Amino acid sequence: MDTVRAAGAEPIITANYGSGTPEEAAGWVRHANVTNDHGVRYFEIGNEVYGNGHYGAQWETDHHPSKSPTTYASYVVEYAAAMKAVDPTIQIGAVLTTPGSWPDGIVGPGDTMDWNNTVMSIAGSMIDFVIVHHYPCATSQEDLPDAPQTEIPGMAAALRSLIDRYAGDNAGNVGIAVTEAAATAYKNTSPSGLFTPDEYLTWLEQGAFTLDWWNLHNGTDCGNITEVEGATDYDDGGILSSGAACEPPLNTPFPPYHGTRMIGELGSPGDTLVRTGSSTPLVSAHAVRTADGAVNVMLINKDPDNAATVDLSYQGFTPSPATPTVYSYLKNATAIDSAGPWSDPIRLPGVKGIDPDLAWDEDGNCWCTTAGIEQIRIDPRTGRAFGPPRRLWSGTAGAKAPEAPHLYRIGDYWYLLIAEGVPNGATVSPSPAAAHPPAPSSHARPTRSSPTAAPTTPSRTPATRTWCRGPIVPGGCCCWGCGHAGAPPAGTSWDARPSWRR
Repeated sequence: MDTVRAAGAEPIITANYGSGTPEEAAGWVRHANVTNDHGVRYFEIGNEVYGNGHYGAQWETDHHPSKSPTTYASYVVEYAAAMKAVDPTIQIGAVLTTPGSWPDGIVGPGDTMDWNNTVMSIAGSMIDFVIVHHYPCATSQEDLPDAPQTEIPGMAAALRSLIDRYAGDNAGNVGIAVTEAAATAYKNTSPSGLFTPDEYLTWLEQGAFTLDWWNLHNGTDCGNITEVEGATDYDDGGILSSGAACEPPLNTPFPPYHGTRMIGELGSPGDTLVRTGSSTPLVSAHAVRTADGAVNVMLINKDPDNAATVDLSYQGFTPSPATPTVYSYLKNATAIDSAGPWSDPIRLPGVKGIDPDLAWDEDGNCWCTTAGIEQIRIDPRTGRAFGPPRRLWSGTAGAKAPEAPHLYRIGDYWYLLIAEGVPNGATVSPSPAAAHPPAPSSHARPTRSSPTAAPTTPSRTPATRTWCRGPIVPGGCCCWGCGHAGAPPAGTSWDARPSWRR
């Protein structure tokens, strides 16, 4: 759970169906959410349970005398009841076969319907989401990048049809979780780099609320090394090298890693996916509207030999005439490239201080913090200021010239880092992230998120303070300017993304 929180993610826990019991699963919920207050929301009952031998192939453990979908669905109902009796806020997911993939549509021995219809007819009204895995079976380098656009819309429609048919009045609240997805061929080369962002974004556009990639490290036996589009494919299902004898060093990124990172350049949590379309199957298009009102567009050129010239048209949005910043991941590249000129300056007539620092809160508001230490909400697109600036803090007692503020969001807190005096003092002051800007002396529990800081922690303990010195030049000036240094507050790490945006 520490790793989950550090990543800013939510876990999905797989309850043990094959050799477990509803009582055991209820115990897991109690341990996670009652004993330890982890707040785990999502639990799936089993993993690929249709692979228990009922249809012939067996790779999943299942100790139940009957391996039928009827048995599984009946147990899903029991698991859901037992687990929600411990914590009624959790969400329960049932395993379905991926529409169009084995064994979808097969009626097994003793059954009257296939797996999906049987499971949903029994458990559909008791679950909160359905679970599928997507591993497209590409037979050529062209097939793999095409798979998201050709396969996912039909799969999502089939799942939504099952939910609408069997989930009753709760159908609108039942989600789709893709808890495994990856390429089955060309795993470490450019076709997979194109496939990865298209896979993620197409599933999300089609209504899935999560997609989990298989996987971070996977490994290879080095027995199926091939050359694909001028690069070596090691048949390793991880997005990072496992450091096998035939591979580059441990943790070297493969193309799916860079494809995933491109999604982070497109948007961030809190942004909104925008409906897009493309006039050619060789170019996939995705777009988001960001929290500050901008529109970012991703174009995926699946032609292995030719560049594509495109025209973009918009409805309900007028783009800026300024040249945009462009992020590119090119064939066989080892990093994402960015290019684009600086925009024209936007002046802030309502901001009078020096050392301006920008941060965005969870509502999309932009806050400008200046030396002093003062803060004011602004519109970064127009420069408009909302209200007069307010004094946040005058620094620690006896300090001179509090300046060079910078805000970091780490976990549940915003941290204000400032410089003070000469030699430079670096002072860190935390404030709850779920906080409306308090008055300088206020420690009341806030109501909404904003990047502010108070001179003490919520428990009234002093802020962390350290000192650093820069070289003094004639005239008494520190030629380093306002440098920050020192150890982070206990239990935190400065290895976090700062709150500024480019």
